Formats: sequence, structure tokens, C-alpha cells
Amino acid sequence: MDDPDSSDDETDGPDGGGPDGEKKMNGLDRMWHEKFERLRPIIRPDGSLDYSSLDEEARMPMKRFVYGQRKGFQQRESGEKSSLTDERHGLLVGAGFSFVPVDGTWRDKFD
Repeated sequence: MDDPDSSDDETDGPDGGGPDGEKKMNGLDRMWHEKFERLRPIIRPDGSLDYSSLDEEARMPMKRFVYGQRKGFQQRESGEKSSLTDERHGLLVGAGFSFVPVDGTWRDKFD
């Protein structure tokens, strides 16, 4: 089963690019980027995530996407094969995404 949260990059050309030498996105990459664009607005300045702006139907897929990115980060850090490419890692870091859940958030709500 194809999973855009854990896809390997594929390209159309033998040189890793399209007809103009530019890298083309496959369907899985495109889906990853679409999910990333939906993730960006819910990232708080401290790196925690605010799912409250998402409707119930959108929350669980977003939580699965976040889980996939954090799992990919763990695999990457331990030297295992990971779908978290350098490009994806850079985009997530640039957006302020925390690869480790911010502890205080759930604890504050629990207390």
C-alpha cells in the first residue's frame, strides 16, 4: 500500500529530473507536500501543534502525518532507512516543527 507519509522519492528521468533537468514530484511527494502545507498553520512558535483549527475529520489524518514524520526522524537519527529526506527535514525544521512532542502541552491540560 502506498503511504505518502513514508514514501521514497522517485523521478521521471534517468538523471533524477524531468525534461528540463528539474526534479519532478511523483504523486506521493505531491501528497506529502499537500499535507505539509496543511501542517504549517498549526505549528505554534514553541514547536507544539494546535489541532483546534482542524475539523474532526481532518485531525486524525494530520496526527498520522505528524506521527509518520516523527517516526521517520527517529529512523533517520538511528541510521535506518527513512522516508524523511533532507528536503523534507529542512522544510519541517524551517516551519518550526518539533520532531519530539513538546512535553508541557499535554501535561498542562492533564493537571
